Amino acid sequence: MFRSILFRVVSTCPVLVALGLLATAQSPQSVPTSTFAIQANSNREPAGKLEKGVLTLRLELRQGDWYPETDTGPSMRVYAFGEEGKPPQVPAPLIRVPEGTEIRLSVHNLLSTTAVVHGMHRRPGNIDDVLKVPAGEVQELQFTAGSPGTYQYWAIVGGNLFRGRPYKEDSQLAGAFLVDPPGAVVDDRVFVIGFWQTKPGDDSAHKRSGD
Repeated sequence: MFRSILFRVVSTCPVLVALGLLATAQSPQSVPTSTFAIQANSNREPAGKLEKGVLTLRLELRQGDWYPETDTGPSMRVYAFGEEGKPPQVPAPLIRVPEGTEIRLSVHNLLSTTAVVHGMHRRPGNIDDVLKVPAGEVQELQFTAGSPGTYQYWAIVGGNLFRGRPYKEDSQLAGAFLVDPPGAVVDDRVFVIGFWQTKPGDDSAHKRSGD
């Protein structure tokens, strides 16, 4: 069983903060044929280009081959976020900005079903505020980061749900979204631990997605 849970480790104060569970699913009929090798994301480098208080970030949703154990180990075909022109990543690209940053986001859905992206809004905000991106299309969004904190974003690309969350192929469409106080000196590490399951309640195989 794979789900995703987000932790932030603060070096000066070793406290783990859990920020929620993710799980996702996709019907086999809608799986695209083209794939990419998915890279492990260490969450050390923020995604996008931050300049003069504005973060410009272009994300893509792709299908890829994911190696949860080692690069030469067994792989799974899953969906993943990636920056435009770069390989997809698990966990999804790290979004990290100072408070007050204006975020200019575009999402290109290269999958064959509509994607519903959660967590891309001002914090605090309405959890029902989602971005819908039809298959093959690009949607743009602009918002201010909001209050400092450790958040998450994720996408659902159709399929069955278990306890309100999808599972399986799109369970790895999740990433960390951090907003730092102005002038903060960053000295921490972010971990996103993922879980995947073939069907709800199947705990027979557990694999760690990485950090």
